[in-house]
Amino acid sequence: DDARVVLVIDGLDTLATVRVNGKVVIEAANAFRSYRAELADIARIGENAIEITFHSVTKEAAKRKAAQPFPIPHSKNCPIPDGNLIRKPACDFGWDWNIALAPFGITGGIRLEPLRATRVAGLSVIQHHEPGAVTLTVDAALAGEPSQAVLSFTFGGETRQVTASGTKATAQFRITDPQLW
Repeated sequence: DDARVVLVIDGLDTLATVRVNGKVVIEAANAFRSYRAELADIARIGENAIEITFHSVTKEAAKRKAAQPFPIPHSKNCPIPDGNLIRKPACDFGWDWNIALAPFGITGGIRLEPLRATRVAGLSVIQHHEPGAVTLTVDAALAGEPSQAVLSFTFGGETRQVTASGTKATAQFRITDPQLW
């Protein structure tokens, strides 16, 4: 009942234009990342159209090579040249163990999520080891409006309630006699 949503695409391989209801919302050029597009002014309650147009990576690679003021070498293992100028898995251009196809497509989930004032955009975990103990620091990067959100971190049966400070929340856990692997 609410058109305030975000289009989330976990992966696009590689060059693509995404339109929602005829309006461009994403210009993708990197197979190694996810994409988010707020659709608050575009989506409507009821039926909406999502269109994804994939563009030729071989044509774009040749165009990028021609624009360089100096020669850019590429691997002779790859029968399709200039793949090193595109943010795409190199093996897609062929390798000694892989056919050269330069494939494309959606490489993960695609979904609509409600627009939230604050969300967890990423996590970072750092371990500090010392004899017989380890301190685990978990940083949550928050996106959206700065907030005083309360986050709950659980590790090894212990829970920490942490109030975010702007765009970050941090929790620490001290583990004595850790089981190292």
